[in-house]
Amino acid sequence: MSYVRLIYADGTVETLPPSAITDRLTLVHTCDGNIHTLTLTPMTEGIALSFLDYITDIPTSLLEPAEDLRFYDNAQHIVDVSHVYAYADHREHEVKDLAVFKNLTTKEVFLAGMLTAHRFWAAMLLKDDNLIIRHDMEERPLHAGEAYVMERFMLMGGQDNENALLETYADKVALLNNARPTGKLPVGFCSWSCYFDDVNQEKIRRAADMQMTYAAHGSPNLVQIDHGWQAGYKSFFPGDWYGDPDRFPDGMAATAVST
Repeated sequence: MSYVRLIYADGTVETLPPSAITDRLTLVHTCDGNIHTLTLTPMTEGIALSFLDYITDIPTSLLEPAEDLRFYDNAQHIVDVSHVYAYADHREHEVKDLAVFKNLTTKEVFLAGMLTAHRFWAAMLLKDDNLIIRHDMEERPLHAGEAYVMERFMLMGGQDNENALLETYADKVALLNNARPTGKLPVGFCSWSCYFDDVNQEKIRRAADMQMTYAAHGSPNLVQIDHGWQAGYKSFFPGDWYGDPDRFPDGMAATAVST
């Protein structure tokens, strides 16, 4: 069984079918080739949600027996180590983007993965033998009549074919994010892997210099400035972003040119 749980900013909780019409909003759920899409359209102005959850059962057949169920979690951050967990020991667990389940006895496989990250922060939670696709709605007032398309996700099962499911998942990610597989392979430095959000102009220029000094044989072509460059970077919420003049006194454009 699948359903949608709306958690409002005032703490009120509303449970609805994946496609539903109420006095306050319209929900539409579609599934095309294992690509799931939820669209929320408020009917009244100013509705504020904390979270929108799509909740579905973990297939019962995977849990027979639960002691034989394992799942791969691709970790929370690029510097984390990914793991294969025993489900019986991790029935409550947060997954960022991708989880692949396999029953070692029956060989049944199930993949759940986020496909896009276009507008909302989304993650997956395991709880009470349910899979929860959670969207952080940030308690921002929503506009009446505007269609809010949630991040797309994939749910797909199989038999002893986890690698084939991962290939299909990769193809869907490429399709929905306009991947350019024939483009030049990016090789270089990402500030998050080294500094997290403690980044500044001097560190970025030094990283570029170090690449050309010590890694020129690898033909580096990228210096990626991740989180921490923007003013007010400690705030989680997205919005209009501007360079932090204390961290990047020459400005972002000048930093990019010099890098």
